[in-house]
Amino acid sequence: MPALGGDWREQCGLGQCESLAGGNIIKKLPRKTAVFINDTATFCVELDNDCQNIQWLKNKEEVKPSDRISITCSGKQHTMTIRECKMEDAGEIAFLADESRTSTQFTVT
Repeated sequence: MPALGGDWREQCGLGQCESLAGGNIIKKLPRKTAVFINDTATFCVELDNDCQNIQWLKNKEEVKPSDRISITCSGKQHTMTIRECKMEDAGEIAFLADESRTSTQFTVT
C-alpha cells in the first residue's frame, strides 16, 4: 500500500457510504494495543462500504501523515502506521467513517 500525501481521501477514490444501520466497520480496532518504544504500530480497519468522511484521530484530534506516520488505503481497508513509536504517541486512537467509529487504547512502553 503506498503512503498517501495531500488529499488522501480523494486519492483513495472514496464515495458516499451506504446504509450504516448495522455499522459500516467490519474489521474493528482491538480494545487495547501496546508496543515498545521505537517499535512500529499498525492500525488496520476494513469497511463494508466506501465512505467519503474518513478520519484517524489521536485523543480526539485528527492525525495527519508525517515523517513517522503514514495513512494508506487499499480498497475498503484503511491503515495507519506509526514508526519509531514514542511515549507521546500513546492515547486513544480512533477511526471514523461517517457515523461509524472504532477505537483502541494505545500504549507505548
